[in-house]
Amino acid sequence: MLSIRFKLLGLLAAATLAMTAASASARLGPVPSYYQLLGSPLVAGDGGGPVNPGVDVSLNPQPLPPFPDPGANVDLTNPGDPVYTNPAVASSYQIDFGMNAGGAVSFVVPTPGDPNNFSFTGTGLGGDPYTIAFHIGGGVISPGSFVELNPQPLPPFPAPNFGVVGFDFSLEAAADPTLSFQVSSGSTDFGFTPIPEPASFALTGVAMFGLLSRRRRSSNA
Repeated sequence: MLSIRFKLLGLLAAATLAMTAASASARLGPVPSYYQLLGSPLVAGDGGGPVNPGVDVSLNPQPLPPFPDPGANVDLTNPGDPVYTNPAVASSYQIDFGMNAGGAVSFVVPTPGDPNNFSFTGTGLGGDPYTIAFHIGGGVISPGSFVELNPQPLPPFPAPNFGVVGFDFSLEAAADPTLSFQVSSGSTDFGFTPIPEPASFALTGVAMFGLLSRRRRSSNA
């Protein structure tokens, strides 16, 4: 009986560790290179603040390579500054950035003075204002190549109720760029965590159910 209980506790611990490890990166299907994250204030404030935003982001070479992708990832070591990496080496890339804050966020993107470092704004369904800052590293963007794809129809986006904006750009030399971004609303800066994969919840649920069932049997014995 004790050995079974320890096994169940071990399964629960393994599930918890798997979900903790997921905080360093996140993946959203069915498109392998899109990642969905949930924001929350880095510093907790009083009630009445802006809606916590969800984001959905990708950075892909153009044309797209055959899936599965070669290891795209979002590094959340600094939750307030997620870094998207895609180990492809190409000259042309496309960024898709979606945002949900109680509904689809609408964007206004000024012409960037420096396409490697620029900011734009978004407005939530309830009127909350957001500022999004992008830093594209790993290569120099060719002057004049940076193009906003919104409001033209984009390919089907894998997350419903997300407003989306896209960007095309070319690098001066083929490279492996990175995209980091920050999201704020007034004085509130957001940090991001991955939305847990359903399999992680299922594993945790199985472990908890098994542990509770075992306890019920022991108490009835």
